[in-house]
Amino acid sequence: MRTLDGSRTVCVFCGSAPGQFPEYKLEATNLGRLLSRHGITGIWGAGMDGLMGAFAKACIESGGNLIGVTTPFIQALETPVPETDQMVVISEKDMPDRKRTMIEGADAILILPGGIGTLDEAAEALTLDQLKMIVDKPIIFINVLGVFDHLFAYFERLNSDGFIRFPIRYQTFRSVDVAMEKLLGQLLLSGQYLDEEKIVRLHA
Repeated sequence: MRTLDGSRTVCVFCGSAPGQFPEYKLEATNLGRLLSRHGITGIWGAGMDGLMGAFAKACIESGGNLIGVTTPFIQALETPVPETDQMVVISEKDMPDRKRTMIEGADAILILPGGIGTLDEAAEALTLDQLKMIVDKPIIFINVLGVFDHLFAYFERLNSDGFIRFPIRYQTFRSVDVAMEKLLGQLLLSGQYLDEEKIVRLHA
């Protein structure tokens, strides 16, 4: 999707908690700065706590633009987002609509470490890609400190045990710097997967 100013958009799924290790926050902060530097608008869950907050604050402080997608329920739980011309906040009626708006509005999806909510969002994106309900949107896991290694092993087990009926595609990188280097090339090609050898395709 292009915004009114013509910029590309990247959906960022990540935790509302900071995690135990400083590397998690460092990568979220770096992502906010890099999106701003490259003129890419970030779409995120309108949270100002944990990794979500680190990402958003870095993006805003670097002069970037954000689209926040929330619900009345989430707004009552989270720290309020600041009022700034760099941010637009959309309120959806429930969590499924929130996820769908974030995914459908983005040119690519980046997944940083997070909890069950982040896993739910990642699963939604992977499922929509499986069913071809989203097209040419790279799905990228930022596997900081190997936090997603067991999840990827679970995917492999599902595949070997015959539970993956349709191919699932994702890419994984250990750092935001490497992921963004690859993603920028893909966005220049309208979101097509550029680095073919980096795509994990699971299908029996």
